[in-house]
Amino acid sequence: MFKPTKKDLQQPVTVGDFVEFTDFVIGNVAMKTDLAQVESRLTDKIYTSQDKVMKKLDIVLTELSATSGNADQYRDEVKDHEERIKHLEAHSGIA
Repeated sequence: MFKPTKKDLQQPVTVGDFVEFTDFVIGNVAMKTDLAQVESRLTDKIYTSQDKVMKKLDIVLTELSATSGNADQYRDEVKDHEERIKHLEAHSGIA
């Protein structure tokens, strides 16, 4: 599309000018359907990335709960051993 001069602006608009402008708009301006397609692709990418993140989060939470359960078990065993050691020390006269 050309840049109009002052002389061009003083002349009436022709059908050819409208056709040229319409072709320019169609070629360079995004239409509603184009934007809908872009939105759809972006939405798909977001959902795909969320699926990956959710899978990793599920793995981390599963490992965390397993680790937490093991820590509780070991904590109880340590308390039991401490009690047994106190009884043995008291019985043998070490403490």
